[in-house]
Amino acid sequence: MRAAYLQFAPAYLEVDQNLAAVESLLRSVEADLIVLPELFTSGYFFQSKDDLERVAEPIPNGKSVAALRDWADSLGATLVAGLAERDGDHFYNSAVVVRPDGRVDTYRKVHLFYEETILFEAGDLGFRVFEEHTAAGTSYRLGVMVCFE
Repeated sequence: MRAAYLQFAPAYLEVDQNLAAVESLLRSVEADLIVLPELFTSGYFFQSKDDLERVAEPIPNGKSVAALRDWADSLGATLVAGLAERDGDHFYNSAVVVRPDGRVDTYRKVHLFYEETILFEAGDLGFRVFEEHTAAGTSYRLGVMVCFE
C-alpha cells in the first residue's frame, strides 16, 4: 500500500481556486490513499460565521465532494479531505472518505479546538474505522480524525 499526503496553502474562502490547485497537484501523485488538509477548500481561520456559511457545503452533495469523487475515480485512490460541512443550520469541521467507486463517508470533528467551538458543532457520528482496499485488492483499515484529536 502506498499512502501520500498533499500539503498546500489554501486561499481563504476561495473554494474554486483551492479545488483547481489541488487538482493540479494531484496529477503527479500515485498512491492508494491520499490525505488532503483540514478545511482544504476554504482555509482554516474563519473571520466570521458569515464567512463559514459562505463556503460550507452539504455532504455528499456539494461541489467539493463531486470534485473529490472525480479525482478518486481517475486516480484509482481513496481520498480523505477536510472541509466545512453544512447540515441544515448546523456546521461541522468534517473530513470525507471518498473512494474510487464514488462511495463517501463522513467524519465530523469531535474535539473542537480554540475558536472552532464558536463556529462549529462537535461531531455526532462517532469514531469509525473503515475497511478499505488498494487498487491491487489488499485490504487495510482506515481511522479518520481531524487535527488535535
